[in-house]
Amino acid sequence: SLFPGLLGPATHSFGEKSWPNLCAGVQGSIILLEPVLIAARMMLAERVLLPLTFVIPLWQTFLLLWAVIICEKILRVILLLAAKWVLIGRYQEAKHDIYSLFYLRHWLVERIA
Repeated sequence: SLFPGLLGPATHSFGEKSWPNLCAGVQGSIILLEPVLIAARMMLAERVLLPLTFVIPLWQTFLLLWAVIICEKILRVILLLAAKWVLIGRYQEAKHDIYSLFYLRHWLVERIA
């Protein structure tokens, strides 16, 4: 196979259950997508909240911004809890190979946090 470990477990020294190519692909994709998500949040603030300052008083704009930030934080906590329980469930003491699917799921939960 041209890319061992991509479609099945690797035979590298990482361990029998390691998938280094899959982990690298997923991790690289998510790291590259993070600036896009940050830019989307900034664009929302620029395109939606900034024009409101011309329509409603400034103090109401600050209250709206505060409410949006609080709602975003609450949604992020709910998303983190849901992702943790869906991807990992309850953590149990065990030995896991690096670049295994458990490692990838744990990394995803840490990235969401």
